[in-house]
Amino acid sequence: MQPAKIDAQHTDAVDEALDRFGDHESVSRGRVLRWLAQFADEDVALGVKSLHHVRYYDAARIRSMTRKLVRIVRDEFRRTEARRIVFVPVGDVGSSAGVVARVLSDLREGPHCRVVSMRGLSELDARTVSVVVLVDVFSGTGKQMTEWWEVVEPLVRPIGAAVVVGLLVLNGRARGKIQQFARLLCVDELLEDADVLSSACQDFDTDEKEMLVEYCRKTGSEPEFVRGFGECGLLVAFKHGCPNNSLPILWWESKSWRHLFKRRAI
Repeated sequence: MQPAKIDAQHTDAVDEALDRFGDHESVSRGRVLRWLAQFADEDVALGVKSLHHVRYYDAARIRSMTRKLVRIVRDEFRRTEARRIVFVPVGDVGSSAGVVARVLSDLREGPHCRVVSMRGLSELDARTVSVVVLVDVFSGTGKQMTEWWEVVEPLVRPIGAAVVVGLLVLNGRARGKIQQFARLLCVDELLEDADVLSSACQDFDTDEKEMLVEYCRKTGSEPEFVRGFGECGLLVAFKHGCPNNSLPILWWESKSWRHLFKRRAI
């Protein structure tokens, strides 16, 4: 179906999508319509429905959730002085955790957040640190967080502080892995029904789920991503990017498919 015809038939749905996704880099009316036009005429309604069920976290929501994460951490350690709680972004400067780090550094309400890099943490006087909070925006399976922990554990453990992983959004499947090495605190947890391909999800019927998988294959994505990495089956995106745990129809770019969201955005 031509984009103009889709726009005429689904104007309200496209408007709603733009209201929610508008701060994601390069998302425009044209991009949304071109994305929908990749669905066969009889399946455009499925594309529109998928748009409606995307859990999107815009910049304002990320800032709000970061402030809430700080409150959760401080409430959990209410007997610990705020200056003895250190927040450490997971990954390098360009990672998604950098988004949270910038918000933490700019917080104006309550005690100032002590934010340091992993290198900075190793240079601190261990006697001034009681809690180390490893912060990130999202964890889908816990794999990346676990692998990062294996690298930094020799730097963190000698400090003798309590170790916490603080997430804005946790996919429930990651909980078990992360809790093997740290206390876990999060603002938003995605439950089993967030996997739109699972029997727990009632938003799509069986035929629609099968069709979504067919379109995921049509993207040309690598097999491990067809149902989202780790078979998470998510429809989740953020202002700064789209996790590969989401279905590839959202983020995969190839000769046969144009993405809606960038894997990494500004």
